[in-house]
Amino acid sequence: MDATVARDGKSLTFVTPPNGRVYPPGPASIFLTVDGVSSEGAWVMMGSGSAPPTHD
Repeated sequence: MDATVARDGKSLTFVTPPNGRVYPPGPASIFLTVDGVSSEGAWVMMGSGSAPPTHD
């Protein structure tokens, strides 16, 4: 994912996968890596959180 830090340094905006086939909507763990050091994970919601469509 690509991310952009706001000018004030207080928020981060992510470009999420283009559709549910790449990563389905719902909870996900996200980690930031700076200079090779990873952060603790944080839970985020991908998309609306609704279940992806199913095809029988």
